[in-house]
Amino acid sequence: MGPDGEGPVVRAVCCGGGSKPRRGVSVVELLVSLFLLALLLTLGINGVRAFFVQVETNRALRTVTSTMQSARYLAVDRKIPMKVRVEADACVLLEQEKKGWRTRRRVEVAGGVSLEANAQPVFYPTGFASPLCSVWVRGRNHTYRITLSICGRVKIHENR
Repeated sequence: MGPDGEGPVVRAVCCGGGSKPRRGVSVVELLVSLFLLALLLTLGINGVRAFFVQVETNRALRTVTSTMQSARYLAVDRKIPMKVRVEADACVLLEQEKKGWRTRRRVEVAGGVSLEANAQPVFYPTGFASPLCSVWVRGRNHTYRITLSICGRVKIHENR
């Protein structure tokens, strides 16, 4: 009740000296919210980009290891030597014929990943491999080394 005993007290909410309450958003509030949105999008895009770079590196790792494992399996199964040749952008599986080596399969890796090997291992029908080999898979953020033992075992090492 008001001071004179009549009805409830009503207080007017005034903004900027006028009697009407303001509506909408000021330019400063709009600019601040747009800046925060742009900052969040920038951080999100960088995170997504890093994720896809790692995906491509992992795909190259699987390409090299599966090619080596396939070479060993095929050498034992078909009873003929199989060779793996690692190029800068691809992994090649070769099989031995009477006149030399014939390409059986060539798998390319993504553009942001490079491959390097110190040898071209040959897998024999006994399951053994010679010579011993290391393959480096270099992505934008990580480098991995794949080693091949004489008994044909493939192992991945992360270089930091």
